[in-house]
Amino acid sequence: MEDRMKDKKLGIEFPKLTTCADDARRKIAELILMSPFETATISIIEAKGAGEILGNHFHTPESQRTEIFLVIGNKNEEIFRFSFRNQYQTKEVVLKGGEILIVHPGTTHAFKALRPGATLLVVANKEYNPKDDIKDVILT
Repeated sequence: MEDRMKDKKLGIEFPKLTTCADDARRKIAELILMSPFETATISIIEAKGAGEILGNHFHTPESQRTEIFLVIGNKNEEIFRFSFRNQYQTKEVVLKGGEILIVHPGTTHAFKALRPGATLLVVANKEYNPKDDIKDVILT
């Protein structure tokens, strides 16, 4: 993960969770956002089979939709192949359970499920509107 680009101009961030409590009962990790959302939607996306492609689009800059994705699953298990593209580059990484990424408006993004039932928890600052999605196939 350390070799992944973290420059915000790329339209993708890979933030780290911070452990805020850890005892015999449980461990709590939180993501601290520098600018809180005015509104937020929370979605769960589950791939129905291995090889399913999710995304292959970007949200228009005018939509101002930023999405935070949390990969659900074991931290040692490869769950999605993730591709993204913006005006600077196209890049592909493998995501494991517990990994988080932030996708900014105008950044093409796509996920390929590496197993049936691969799941993402998505938090967005704007309600989903399909009119704001522009198809842009980067993953097949």
